[in-house]
Amino acid sequence: MMPIPFFVKNTIYAAVNDTERILGRPGKIEEIYVVFQHHYGDFGFRVVPYILFWPILQNLYREDFFFCDEEFHHYSTSANGKGKAKYENFTTRF
Repeated sequence: MMPIPFFVKNTIYAAVNDTERILGRPGKIEEIYVVFQHHYGDFGFRVVPYILFWPILQNLYREDFFFCDEEFHHYSTSANGKGKAKYENFTTRF
């Protein structure tokens, strides 16, 4: 697991929440990345390339920050809600 500063964790967590709020459903990694860059890029986060965003998101999943579907395509901050019956966090899945 990578050590990630708290302000990066909080910003990615907010981007996952914002993506779900905007789309009305849990977002894919690409959609979360676009929201992350659009909403939080002015805070110096434009330097986080997509190739690094995915491992950071996976690392935060391992720390039980997120829930995701069986294929690891859609991420959410909660397992409650419409269409999230099979969403699990890392501890529950493994």
